[in-house]
Amino acid sequence: MKITKQQIEYLANTFPEVKGNNTEFCIKFWETACEQHGIEFPEEVKWAIRQYKPEAITRKRREFIKSTSEQRDKEVEHMIEYTRYDLSTP
Repeated sequence: MKITKQQIEYLANTFPEVKGNNTEFCIKFWETACEQHGIEFPEEVKWAIRQYKPEAITRKRREFIKSTSEQRDKEVEHMIEYTRYDLSTP
């Protein structure tokens, strides 16, 4: 599923205490998504996410597993979208 601007704004406005912490923001995102689908989001899972932060897992994976060409293309798309610099020109 694609994450929308509205979802992020909703969480930021409804739970301002999580805005400054990526891990807590992710936990609140997943918790809210689970609630909307009638799924329990146990405290034990939140504990595990706090111990093994999502961004740390991704960084470590990148050390050992080569990105596919599709992942590299997506990375460039994100860099272009989320930076102030135009990376499309040499």
